[in-house]
Amino acid sequence: DPMDAVRPADHVQSVIDGGLVPYVLGFEGANEWNLKEREAWVQELLRHQSGRYRAVKGDPTTRHSAVIGPALGMVKDYDLWGFRAELMTCGNTHIYSGGNTPELKSEKSVMGPRLNCGELPVIVTETGWHTASKWTGSHHPTPASVARVYAPRTYAEYLRLGVPRLAFYQLADAGLNDSDREDNFGILDYTLRPKDHFAAIANFNKIIATAGSGTGSVTSLARRVTGPE
Repeated sequence: DPMDAVRPADHVQSVIDGGLVPYVLGFEGANEWNLKEREAWVQELLRHQSGRYRAVKGDPTTRHSAVIGPALGMVKDYDLWGFRAELMTCGNTHIYSGGNTPELKSEKSVMGPRLNCGELPVIVTETGWHTASKWTGSHHPTPASVARVYAPRTYAEYLRLGVPRLAFYQLADAGLNDSDREDNFGILDYTLRPKDHFAAIANFNKIIATAGSGTGSVTSLARRVTGPE
């Protein structure tokens, strides 16, 4: 929260004091602050991100860590936030296709942050689908059997767009209510049992990890399709 009394420098220092620096992938900017409907959100976010960058790069323990730009919500307002490449080492985006294919908004989700970070890499710190089949609001659910197909396609699509790192939101479901989307974004269910797309992600990672190792083989897959012309 950019308005929190705890400063970005305090957050960074707590990571250092806790001995967590070797395990940190990066220090991320504020989360979707543009959606708070605050008149001065740009100035607040600028102050917060500036403080974070100075804190990370100003300490010898963290100076080589990544400083990730703030993700803006709803794939909008990049132009209002402006060019801030001096305050980050990579751009950032959150993207949810809301039951649609992962390719639907992929290019837009990467090109938007480039208004903020220029030629720096853009990473995806949130993407995915919820499986709340009884949810009736916006952001439609995605059946687990469909998410299983979308997951490796998501990896491939963002690799195509030059994204070096991607994170699915989230690890495990937050609850058991099949009518609440916020309970059902996990790649594991509430009991920590893998959903279908967890297995697809694991399989995709295993295939990529063995690429070039000389193991495994590729064979033809015979298909015959019949139906109306």
